[in-house]
Amino acid sequence: MTCNMRKITFFTSTALVCALAFGNSCMAQSADGARPQQSPASRAQFRAEMAQLEAAGYDPAIEELDYPLPLQRAQRRVAERVRNGGMQPAS
Repeated sequence: MTCNMRKITFFTSTALVCALAFGNSCMAQSADGARPQQSPASRAQFRAEMAQLEAAGYDPAIEELDYPLPLQRAQRRVAERVRNGGMQPAS
């Protein structure tokens, strides 16, 4: 009898955990669904953004050891230049 009660308790707690996880994922999806979806970047947009990052000092060919730090630094530089008017946003 004790063994059966342990099994029932285990399955009940497992079901509860699964239900909570499913509920949280549904809530996260509904929250994401409320925001407009961004369309994927076009090839031209990607090239323009890469040109800006390379102009800010990012070199994707050689800076792989401490990735993503060099990329993040270049993104901050680009954002600063756009904010200060020294560079147009990539579009």
